[in-house]
Amino acid sequence: MRKMNSMTFLILGMVLTAIGIVFTVIGTFKQGEEAEAFQNQVIESQNKSIELSEKLAKISEEKFNKLTKAELNVIDLIEIENNESPYFKIKTKNTGNNDAFNCELIIDKHNSPLVSISEIQLFKKIPKDEIMIYNIPILKSSIFNKIAHSNDKDEFEIFKDKFYKNEIPVIIFFHFEFEWNNQKYKSSQYSIVKEYNRRPYVSTSENYIDTQK
Repeated sequence: MRKMNSMTFLILGMVLTAIGIVFTVIGTFKQGEEAEAFQNQVIESQNKSIELSEKLAKISEEKFNKLTKAELNVIDLIEIENNESPYFKIKTKNTGNNDAFNCELIIDKHNSPLVSISEIQLFKKIPKDEIMIYNIPILKSSIFNKIAHSNDKDEFEIFKDKFYKNEIPVIIFFHFEFEWNNQKYKSSQYSIVKEYNRRPYVSTSENYIDTQK
């Protein structure tokens, strides 16, 4: 009887030990899952903090650039009536808060057959608050006129005749490009519409538009 009781207690002890081991394993596993979940939450929180810091830094940089960069704007348009090659004087002012470098006026589109698209005029520097004058041909470019194909010249005569009869206006698109703080900037795009014997008018878009597409 005593031997049987000993065996029973031994078996019961082994069973309880096994149960204890199982609960210990389960507890350890759950602790591991909780620890991993907590670690993932910490990593996610850190990533969100980094993203927020990057966004704030970008906003600060954009505000800094907006407040301090150069800015080229047209402040006046003067028509020079020259029988051979009339042109516009584009009075351009640096209205920003720093000097602008490698300043270019680029003709994006001109409906006259004798004005080269992408014609560029360059000033090395336009200081803050300074005014520079760019010239844009109304009917023909003196440089392009010399190298133009005979077909272009024939088209130009037709274009010029229609212009002087007020059948077609001259339409020009252009913009400025310049450098500041080792970055290149594009201005808004400007358009000029000129009808014969009428004052030209200039308008601008808020952003640059690629009219060559």
